[in-house]
Amino acid sequence: MEVRITDFARERGVKTSAVAQWLRQHKTYNFGVTRKGKYVLVNTDSPDYPMLDRQYQVNVESAILDSMYLRKIVDLQDQLRLRDARLQILENEHFLLEEKTSECEDALAELALAKDEISRLVESEAAVTYERDELRTELERLKNRTFWQRLFNR
Repeated sequence: MEVRITDFARERGVKTSAVAQWLRQHKTYNFGVTRKGKYVLVNTDSPDYPMLDRQYQVNVESAILDSMYLRKIVDLQDQLRLRDARLQILENEHFLLEEKTSECEDALAELALAKDEISRLVESEAAVTYERDELRTELERLKNRTFWQRLFNR
């Protein structure tokens, strides 16, 4: 199997140029170095690969830190997803509350119109009652007239 020296160096926490320089300095060994496009590849099945592997051992602290950072990143991404979900729920609730608020405002406006209509009807009922009382008193006065008052229409 072949591995790029950039990936090899990243796994071990060293610079790619350091690995390339070491490979140039040790050309006598068979590391199975090939070029594929712009990448330099090292064959991991070559007989002298273990020497390169010993030279640049995997940095255990680096691997642990990388895994810790990855776990931290995953945890932060999960928290971000949860917060996004909560935000979406809150936005939906806000939208529903705005709708209910507008419905309540419309109902209050209708209620104010109904109160105005009721007060207008109460006023007109009072006016009608006053007119009716006036007409009854006039009718009583006309009924209680004497013959001569009726004759002369007084």
